[in-house]
Amino acid sequence: MWSIELEKFSEFGELGDLCLKMNRNEVVNTVGEPTDWGGDKHHKHSSSAPIWKYGSVQIWFDDDQVSFIGIYYSYGFDLPFSYNKYSNRFPKEDTSLADLVRYLHANSIEYQIDPELTFPNQIALLIGRQQSSITCQALFDSDTFRLASTHWLK
Repeated sequence: MWSIELEKFSEFGELGDLCLKMNRNEVVNTVGEPTDWGGDKHHKHSSSAPIWKYGSVQIWFDDDQVSFIGIYYSYGFDLPFSYNKYSNRFPKEDTSLADLVRYLHANSIEYQIDPELTFPNQIALLIGRQQSSITCQALFDSDTFRLASTHWLK
């Protein structure tokens, strides 16, 4: 089952039953085969590709373990699984920066602006307690929600 609980996503790197550090077999057993692959021309359409795509969700592998989970809201929010059934899921594709900040405050979730990824046309937030091994970000182009991601740092 795919659902987003921002707290679990930011603190533990979990998106529903999918989580960081899973191997490829665990991912397939949990969410099925990807709808597309990416990474480089040698792995464009292969289960050994470094990037697996499930509509708007991308999973990146490093040493055969999930090291990144990204929800690309700017890709039309095409999720080919039950996540779309959750009308109360948050954040949504039309979430504004102000909406996200209000949500974070109301739920006592820590955040800070990421100075390395914030530019005149992009705002990046680091969400949750930034543990030494997990980082969660939300990226906005001006006020358009583009990406929520979590990744594991070795």
